[in-house]
Amino acid sequence: MQLARLALRNFRNIEAAEIDWSPALTVLVGRNGQGKTNVLEAATLAVSRHALRAKSERELTRFGADGYHLSATLTGEGGTEQTATRSVWLHPPRRRVAGPVMPVVTFSPDDLAVVKGSPDGRREFFDRMLVQLFSRYRREWSRYQRAVSQRNRAIKEDQPDAVLEGFEPLLAESGAYCWQQRAWLLRELGPLVESVYETLAPHEGPALALVAGGSENILDRGSLESLLERTRPQDRRRGATSVGPHRDDVRLMVAGVEGRMLSQGQQRTLVLALHLACRRLLERELGVRPLLVLDDVLSELDAPRRQALLDVVAAAGQQTIVTDVTDVTDVAGARAESAPGVWPAAAWRYRVADGRVSALGRLP
Repeated sequence: MQLARLALRNFRNIEAAEIDWSPALTVLVGRNGQGKTNVLEAATLAVSRHALRAKSERELTRFGADGYHLSATLTGEGGTEQTATRSVWLHPPRRRVAGPVMPVVTFSPDDLAVVKGSPDGRREFFDRMLVQLFSRYRREWSRYQRAVSQRNRAIKEDQPDAVLEGFEPLLAESGAYCWQQRAWLLRELGPLVESVYETLAPHEGPALALVAGGSENILDRGSLESLLERTRPQDRRRGATSVGPHRDDVRLMVAGVEGRMLSQGQQRTLVLALHLACRRLLERELGVRPLLVLDDVLSELDAPRRQALLDVVAAAGQQTIVTDVTDVTDVAGARAESAPGVWPAAAWRYRVADGRVSALGRLP
C-alpha cells in the first residue's frame, strides 16, 4: 500500500492543496515556517490517524476556519484504490474518520528527546508504534487514562476506599493489557535495534528495557489490581495514582551508559537505530512497507548515518517524503550511488511557500 494523493483544506496554514506523491521519493522544499512540516503532518494524520505535534483539533485548524478536511488516496496491489478521510468541525465539536490506515515511520530533529528527554516522550514514541500494530491498543490506552483520571479525582476529593475500588477493575484490565503489549514491543525491537546499531557503530551494544511503573512487573490484571489496593494509602498522601503503565519508562542504554549520558553522536545513532528497527518490525508484522517521513533530518546526520538512512530510502518499493533538502540532486545521486538501479521512479518535487504548494517538476 502507498500514498498516491492527498487533498487538504483549512489545515494549519494551508487553505487548500492537492498533492500527488511519488511511489519512491517526494521532496518538499521551502524556507522555514512556510508549511512543509504541516504537509507532512496532514499526510501522517490522514493515513495513520496520529498527529505529529498537535494535542488538539483546534491546533490543526486554519485560523478563522471552523474545521479542516483531509482526503488521502491509497493504492494497493494491482492498482486498487481506497480513500482515507478525516473531517473535523469545531462548532459544535465533532469528527468523522473513515477508510483504511497504513503504517508510517517519521524522523524529525525533535526525536533526540526520545533518548535524552522525559519518560512521557519515550512512552509516546513506543505507544505510536503499538497503535499502528494493534487496533485494540488505542482503545485500551484511552480507557486506562480515563480510569486513572477518575481515580485521581476521587483521591483529591478524599472519597472513601469503596469509590477508588470501583475504578480499579477497569484500570487494572486495560493497564495490564497496555503493559504487556509494551513489554512485547521492547522484546521484539531489542534485537532489531542491536542489529541496526551494529552496522552504524560496531561493538557498542545498545540495550532496551521496560521499567515498570510500580514496584513489580504487571504480569496480569490481578497483579495490577493488587498493587493498586496496596498503594492506596501512598496514593492518598501523593494525591495521585502512583503505579501503573502511565508511570512506565523505557531504559535506553549503549555500552552500559544511560541514554541521557551518551555523547550526541551516540544519541543520534540510537535514535536512528530505533526508527529503522521500527520500520523493520512494522513491515514484518503487518506485511506492508511503512511510509517513511523525513522532516529536516538528513542535514543533521553525519556521513555514515546519512548513508545508512539513504540505503533504506533506496530499497525497492520504499516510499519516502523528505523536507528541507536544499539540493535534491544530491539526495537522488546519493541514493543511486548507495543502491544503483533500485530507484526506478523519478523524484517528485514541490515548493511550499506561505501555505501554498506548487509543483517544481521531476528529477530522473
